[in-house]
Amino acid sequence: FQDNVLSQANDILVRARELATQGANETIGTSVRAQMANEVFELRDHLVTLANSKYQDRYVFAGVDDDDAPFGAATY
Repeated sequence: FQDNVLSQANDILVRARELATQGANETIGTSVRAQMANEVFELRDHLVTLANSKYQDRYVFAGVDDDDAPFGAATY
């Protein structure tokens, strides 16, 4: 389960890197940059969801406090 979650997180980070590379291009217009920014925020939210993954009703990445969600979108 953890390997699957980490694989998904890796895919998200690869996509974020692609967007960063594309965004560094001076010729991209503001509307395209806005779309890219929205996608980055969606990727961030998905990463938070993955970080709060549960297995057998326990948060996988919460350490010893596996009853509480370790991450929240409001903190990032």
